Amino acid sequence: MDKELMKKTEDLLKMYHALARGDGSGVSRVVVRKLDRALSEMRSDNWYEIIVGFYFEGLSRESLADMLGVSDRTVTRHKNRLIRELTWYMFPDESVECVLNAS
Repeated sequence: MDKELMKKTEDLLKMYHALARGDGSGVSRVVVRKLDRALSEMRSDNWYEIIVGFYFEGLSRESLADMLGVSDRTVTRHKNRLIRELTWYMFPDESVECVLNAS
């Protein structure tokens, strides 16, 4: 998975509340709806709260690790996995292109 695409996904998560309040533009609404659908699909993941805590509540990895009773490394590993999944959802064409180019 391309790190640049993953960073774009993280940037969108960080901007989520601003986008949701947004300027009312069609683009903001489309991005928010797409993120909402992707996040909704992930809610059943046992580690979903990492995304909520880190990106929406501003919690640190250390705080999340303490809260969940796991190591910082475990939080980082699952956060990265969830970001990869979100990236596939948010940027499917680019993600497929990365896979094809890596072969």
